Amino acid sequence: MTTDPNPLVADDLFPSLFRLPIHGGPTLRGKAPDGLITDMIGFIDRSGIVEQLNQWRLQDDPDRKQKGGRPHKMDDRTLLVLLMTLIVCGEPPLISRMAELVNGRLSSNARQLLQIQTSRIGSFAQYHRIRRAMLRLTSVFDSAPGSVGYRPTRAQFEAIQAGRDPQQCAQRQIRADWVSNQLLETTFQLLPAQTRAEWAGNLCIDGTPVAVWGKRGSPVPDPKKPNPDDRLSPESDAGWYHREADHRDALDGRGRRSSKSAWAFDAHLTVMAPNDPTVKPDFPMLVLGIAMDKPSGRIGENAMITIQSIVDRGHPRGTLVGDRAYLPNSRVEKLQIPLKALGYTTAFDYREDQLGKQDHYSGAIQVEGNWFCPSMPQPLIDATIDHRKNTIDDTTYAKRIEQRTKYLFRPKAKPDAAGYVPMRCPAAGPSATVNCPLKAPKGPVALTTPTARTTKTMILNPPADPGTCCTNSESTTFPPDVGIKYGQTLQYGTQRWHQLYSTARNTIEGFNAFVKDSAYEDLGNPGRRRIRGYARQFLIVAASVAAANIRKIRTFFVETQAPGHEPKAPRTRRSRRPETVFTAKAKPATPAKLKPDVPA
Repeated sequence: MTTDPNPLVADDLFPSLFRLPIHGGPTLRGKAPDGLITDMIGFIDRSGIVEQLNQWRLQDDPDRKQKGGRPHKMDDRTLLVLLMTLIVCGEPPLISRMAELVNGRLSSNARQLLQIQTSRIGSFAQYHRIRRAMLRLTSVFDSAPGSVGYRPTRAQFEAIQAGRDPQQCAQRQIRADWVSNQLLETTFQLLPAQTRAEWAGNLCIDGTPVAVWGKRGSPVPDPKKPNPDDRLSPESDAGWYHREADHRDALDGRGRRSSKSAWAFDAHLTVMAPNDPTVKPDFPMLVLGIAMDKPSGRIGENAMITIQSIVDRGHPRGTLVGDRAYLPNSRVEKLQIPLKALGYTTAFDYREDQLGKQDHYSGAIQVEGNWFCPSMPQPLIDATIDHRKNTIDDTTYAKRIEQRTKYLFRPKAKPDAAGYVPMRCPAAGPSATVNCPLKAPKGPVALTTPTARTTKTMILNPPADPGTCCTNSESTTFPPDVGIKYGQTLQYGTQRWHQLYSTARNTIEGFNAFVKDSAYEDLGNPGRRRIRGYARQFLIVAASVAAANIRKIRTFFVETQAPGHEPKAPRTRRSRRPETVFTAKAKPATPAKLKPDVPA
């Protein structure tokens, strides 16, 4: 056997290709346009996030300015610009890509705008400089400190949790929620004022899994024989997500995790919904609220984090649509009561065991979210139950829902300051829809020819022991908390309810697919989020959703500026100067203030 004295190796054949550094530097990818960098600087400056981070640092350490030390080479502003630039360009927001962007893809003008030193450093050193900057930035709002980059044992992770200060973690969670929601608010403010004013406040909320990077999650502890030496996931603050079961109990028939389970966080997204589901909206449906937690963890609380943030930013309040995990299955004190106090109405669906008669008050009965006459026939009460069982067809179901309207209670006036609302029974008032022997008709009798609309239904079986809703001459006052778990404003099952509910649900489901498009933000790909820790994961998820919002806005501009598009006359509800990310000058924005009762 002979040996070639001059063997050809890949490094000699392809010296440029195989000598590309793995942490950034010379690259086959092109330069980042100066205009894009300018826009991203303007976007971050308008958000006010950097100023708020500095204020929080001073609150945590009042003597910070008097302390010595070298200034950091990578500041918060530059890091956020690099992060958003990569995501907006459809690239993974990896630290190695940020290092590559700094070392080889920025022009000298862009480096000056970002205040990056002109002298370049090695790719490995740049990588760690950016990584330290990321850890430094997120430490201000890290509500789960102590995350490690390896698989800890159960005993080690329990020690990490025990070392966390609950008050500090709660404070930093509020900060994390603010930073993430402020990114989304800044995208909304990129719309012209006329477009922003078109939206009336309708929302839809849903949770979407955000899998973490790695092949394994944490094993399920055996309650009879816990093992402190179990190796957990490096992202031990995440949890099991399961598509077809309660995420906290996603086991297969043999007591093991199902193949459809994933170790993930649950991102709660609240998206704008159309004002009228039958009309194409004159605004893009953007995500305005976000929260992130373990799957099936604090669903009502996380929903209210997004809603309260939207309200605190001064947005209008309309109808909230959600799936059954949120409404009606949240605890009323966690979601339904706070929603009603904020002025929101709701629209949602029910499980099979929640259909039909749900509650009663003062003689009235609540059937699928609405208050009806107690004498409403049983076939109408059971209409949805029968339809779900396929014992009646769609046409019969629609007729029974329409017949329910005759027995519907109607508000006599708006709720008072405490939420109490007077309700008229269907036999009372000038717009009575039924004739009841317990209520004598008032006013002159119409002499016109009866029609389907004016013909009243006769109550043949009034209750033997009537409540005050039957005996009061005019109305009965309903407390704000009665029937609140299942109550909703629109009559369930009507065409209007179906249009509102299905359109809003399709909107949020469409956005979940939109932000997970592998050609763009690719939120469903955990390989794009390889840095460990809840705060870092939350920041990248929020930045990805913000980038998807920008992509929605870009598409909206293209469609509305197309030939033949006729914009509506502007509303006068809100007046702001129309600016977009493409036309506005870079300027800092005043950040939204935290609630007074929230610790800084």
